[in-house]
Amino acid sequence: MVLGNTNRFAIEVNVNNLFHDEYIGEGNFIVHINNFSYGLREEYATVYLCIIDILKNFHLEFKNTDLGLEKFSKNEIAMYHYMQKYGEVDSIEYDKFLLQKTQHLTEWLPESAFDDGSHVLHFDVDEKVRLIGYKSCSIDEHFCVEESSVNEIFIPRIEFAEILRLTYEYLESLKD
Repeated sequence: MVLGNTNRFAIEVNVNNLFHDEYIGEGNFIVHINNFSYGLREEYATVYLCIIDILKNFHLEFKNTDLGLEKFSKNEIAMYHYMQKYGEVDSIEYDKFLLQKTQHLTEWLPESAFDDGSHVLHFDVDEKVRLIGYKSCSIDEHFCVEESSVNEIFIPRIEFAEILRLTYEYLESLKD
């Protein structure tokens, strides 16, 4: 099931195996940003247990507001976010303001939702949400952001919340 518009922003959910308890089973979870996909198209790439409550929380309550990241490029934000989570940030050459701001970014999906090194970030810019997706990679045994994978879109906050809500409700409906 695809919720949203893959040319702009959409979430694609394919459930292949339902657990017969209170949690949803396995499948794949793909996020589309401007025709670029984040996530694996494997039958068992995602366990929905790690996703459903996060989707509920993010469609009910806006997070990542007033971070002051508007002037930074999508590549800068992706790189600094990745460094905050997985890299070394003790070098003096890094922009301290950007390091501090990206430290406060909350990912609305755990990395385990994708299982391919993808990350999807969002933050508010006035009445819009700026979505940035990227994939990590390994170059000469160093992990970094794959620059060609960085993509972004600005969409109305209401549209973002609605797609998260529809995805959450779809997954919840499978539990019955």
